[in-house]
Amino acid sequence: MELNRDIEKKVAASCKEMSSLMKFLGKISIIIGGVEVISVLKCGLLVAWIPIWIGIILLRINDNCREFSDGKEESLSRILGSIKTLFILLSVFTIIEFLVFMITIIFFLPGLSNILKMNL
Repeated sequence: MELNRDIEKKVAASCKEMSSLMKFLGKISIIIGGVEVISVLKCGLLVAWIPIWIGIILLRINDNCREFSDGKEESLSRILGSIKTLFILLSVFTIIEFLVFMITIIFFLPGLSNILKMNL
């Protein structure tokens, strides 16, 4: 695949600029997932794998960006594939968070109204 050299230079420069931030976010996501595994009672494993996986994908994108910056054009397709996977995981994570929020609202509001009635 032959890329326009000007576009290739711009993408490589963007990859270099994003490298440290992606590495930082990847490591933080893995740490957050690890904390979720040990902190949430029995349910941690159900959701904790998502931030861990997101962190691994971000580190993989970072490695592929470095390769692309070094002139390996084939790593661009791996970058885009990893970004696609990242968006899928973020979508799943958002849906799970929304469902947990809705379940919390459904069960919390009736209990809250009962508590407020008792205090009056």
